[in-house]
Amino acid sequence: RWANRTGAELAGRDLRKADLSGARLASANLQGARLQGANLNGAGLQWANLKAARLQGADLGGARLDGANLEQAQMQVATLDAANLGGAWLIKTALQDASLIGAEMQETNLRSAWMQRADLTEARLNDALLLRTILRDARLSKAELRGANLTLTDLTGADLSGADMRGADLNGTRLVGVDLGGTDLSGALLRGAGIDTSANFTPRSLRGAGMRDIDLSALRLAPDALTEVLGDGSVTLPQGVALHRDSTTWLVDWIDWKNALHSWQHSTGFGI
Repeated sequence: RWANRTGAELAGRDLRKADLSGARLASANLQGARLQGANLNGAGLQWANLKAARLQGADLGGARLDGANLEQAQMQVATLDAANLGGAWLIKTALQDASLIGAEMQETNLRSAWMQRADLTEARLNDALLLRTILRDARLSKAELRGANLTLTDLTGADLSGADMRGADLNGTRLVGVDLGGTDLSGALLRGAGIDTSANFTPRSLRGAGMRDIDLSALRLAPDALTEVLGDGSVTLPQGVALHRDSTTWLVDWIDWKNALHSWQHSTGFGI
């Protein structure tokens, strides 16, 4: 009976542990629905309204959720492996301990979402908005985060080994204890990012990256580790480590410096 319920009105319905696998629920209204433990594997939920829905422990593996509204939904321990969440809204959504392995999340809005210990291995988060998202101890190994906005994101203890973070914005991002081994940070912006000696700061590439207002003095870095990074006098470096020769040793106005960074990336071929 759930084969085709496109546009159905199901707000507030009790669907706990219901078998909705493969159901066609595009544009359905499921706001506040109780879906704990439900089987939504492979379901079509494109543009569905799932605001404040309760989806704890639900199986959404392979589901189509592109463009769906999941704002303030409760999705702890839910399975979303290989789900399509492209362009979906997950603002202030609770995804602690959820599994999103290989999920498609391009341009997904995850602002202020709670994602502690979530598994996003090989997830595709290109151009996603992760403003103030909490990703403590999350697994993001080999994830794609090209052009993602990670402003004020908490990545404490997260595993980003082998991730593709080209052009990502790490403005005020918390990187304490993070694993950046083999990560591609080409063209990324690290401004005011908090990092300490507990982090594994051994990215595969920093080609064309920009750094501002960051203290790296306690890190053990090779002398040439940052020679492809542009910075200014606000960057504190370990002894014997230098930035790219075009960097300044004085402080530059933020807008002027950002414009200069973009020009430098293109003129040197470092742009991505």
